[in-house]
Amino acid sequence: MDFTRSRGFDLSAHAARVSLLNFMQRLKHDENPYGIHYDTLQIGLGWQSTVTVTCEAVDGQSGCQYEWSGKSFRGEVAPNKAGAEDSAASCFVNDPQVQATAAGLEPAKRRVDACHSQWNMEKSRKKQRQ
Repeated sequence: MDFTRSRGFDLSAHAARVSLLNFMQRLKHDENPYGIHYDTLQIGLGWQSTVTVTCEAVDGQSGCQYEWSGKSFRGEVAPNKAGAEDSAASCFVNDPQVQATAAGLEPAKRRVDACHSQWNMEKSRKKQRQ
């Protein structure tokens, strides 16, 4: 098994929502829930979600805010709310500008546990609802 750490962040390693959360954690975004906002609406018999991701950090190469920060990414209509959010997150992680940012990230100092990240995301959502 190769334990060398390569440059970049693999956005396809996990489900889209988990990859999005882990990506924002790698960028060291401190705001809860990591600058990720889902707007999900019921449309007919399905659900459609739009995710807006904001990042206060700046691109290490240009010194400017990331081009994708503040943009909205609309997913496909899905039969349930979770599927709609997954679709929107998938649109985000497949965006060429996001892919370029992920490819340029420094190697991780430690491996982030995706299950723990998912748990933290759900915990943050519950706090927002209160």
